[in-house]
Amino acid sequence: MHICFVSRGIAGGAGASMIDLVDVLLAEGARVSMICAIDDWVAREMRQRNVPVRILHFESWTHKHAPPPAWQCWTKRVGAHLLRGSAVGRELKQLRPDVVVTNTLTICEGAIGARLASIPHVTHVREFGDRDHGLQFEYGAQRSMSILNSLSSKIVFISHALAKAYNEQVPDARAAVVYNTPRVPQESIAAADVWQRPADQPFTCAIVGGISEGKRQHEAIAAVKHLRDEGIEVTLNVVGKGGQANVQRLADQVRRDGLGDRVTLVGHSDRPYEYMIESDVVLVCSRCEAFGRVTVEAMKVRRPVIGSNAGGTPELIDDQRTGLLYEAGNVPDLAEKIRWMLEHPQKRVAMGERAANIARAKFTLQRYGHDVLTVLNEVVPEEKRMMAP
Repeated sequence: MHICFVSRGIAGGAGASMIDLVDVLLAEGARVSMICAIDDWVAREMRQRNVPVRILHFESWTHKHAPPPAWQCWTKRVGAHLLRGSAVGRELKQLRPDVVVTNTLTICEGAIGARLASIPHVTHVREFGDRDHGLQFEYGAQRSMSILNSLSSKIVFISHALAKAYNEQVPDARAAVVYNTPRVPQESIAAADVWQRPADQPFTCAIVGGISEGKRQHEAIAAVKHLRDEGIEVTLNVVGKGGQANVQRLADQVRRDGLGDRVTLVGHSDRPYEYMIESDVVLVCSRCEAFGRVTVEAMKVRRPVIGSNAGGTPELIDDQRTGLLYEAGNVPDLAEKIRWMLEHPQKRVAMGERAANIARAKFTLQRYGHDVLTVLNEVVPEEKRMMAP
């Protein structure tokens, strides 16, 4: 089976998840190619795997701020998307894949190009758009999903919460839910299994991921202040990079609240798993995770997660068994959950052990490849189907 991925350029966990998927497909003997609008790190990773990459310019139909006026979207922008979709179609006719997979709902050119080239198309939806990243669609989120639905043979969502958000536009027969499978280095898993907590270490939390409004690192910092004001000593490592304005806002918050001795803004780290392992609990405060890659990574290294009860996170955390859920946006509730973890060390360790057993068994690359190939086999001709692992 020849699979062509179409992408505009992918940041963070979505890009890593795509690489994970490509590695599984290549290992199973699939042929993979890629059309990308930006020659970014994912494109470079693909070339390192000898995956042919074509660079074609096309733009997102989503915007961080208000989209262009409606009249412009329905005149100039429609023409631009159709024109670039036609260019994608011409490339697809040369590549001749058996199926086209667009790796995001933020672009439509892959779907348009696949239709023009008469090739089955699958949309792999990895984001809510508005709820998680604050994106606004040129034609509205619901109408945009309806367009993708009409141009796709299947639509894959990375969580049931995400599928539910668009269930009015995507019928159950066309929708499929396939969880991502974050890879954690085996050496990190081994280190987590033997790590011993230093007796003199203060209770330590970690929040890992790109610094942005949607990840809500400021909520974690506010919880540390809440606990400090109650006389409870908790430290927090904020691991991840972000735009200068977002990082500065956190730095100002730490300085304003006098938390310099309790909160460390680590920045980018090549060893994020070490920060997870050396913490007592990992926080996921995101406004609305479509899946929750960090949640699974933390579980795999035996760390219980305190996560916001929003988006896909509740599908990953079994509340009070593998971690705790708190009301999204409720800082006192988050602080209370941290306090509970601090005051119940044996139950906390047991939660981490259960989380590791479940995550390591459930979130495997073999399962990931099986579930994705099952979907792709539904849309390609019978002679092109592959046996799922």
